[in-house]
Amino acid sequence: MARKRIDLELLKELWAEPDNWGKSLKAMCEELGWNYESVKNKMNKYGTDKFYEERNQLLKKNLQKVTDTIYKSLFEQIQQGNTKAIEMALKMRGDLTEKVELSGEVSIALITKRKIISKGKE
Repeated sequence: MARKRIDLELLKELWAEPDNWGKSLKAMCEELGWNYESVKNKMNKYGTDKFYEERNQLLKKNLQKVTDTIYKSLFEQIQQGNTKAIEMALKMRGDLTEKVELSGEVSIALITKRKIISKGKE
C-alpha cells in the first residue's frame, strides 16, 4: 500500500473546519490515513508552535463565519417577533438585566413634549 503524502496545509484547513473542531490530532491523522508519528515529526520540522498559531488563525476566521450566521438567524427571529430572540438580543446589548413577568391590565400612554402619542390598554 502506498504511503499518503502528509500535507500540513491541508491538515490545518480541514482541522479548522467547524465539523472537526473537537477532534484530536490523532483522530485527524486517522481520518486522513496518515501515520500520527510521521505527522508529529513533520510538524516538529515545520515548527509546532507556528503550525498551531496558523491553525488558530483559521479557526478564528471560521468562527467569525459561524458567528455571522448566528447573528443573521437571531435578526430574522427578532423580525418575526420571537420574544425569546428579542430577550436574548436585549441581554446581549446589556439593555435587559432582569425579566419581570406581569399579569393583568396595563395602561400605556406615550407622551412626547408635544402630545400624547397613544393611549390604551395592552
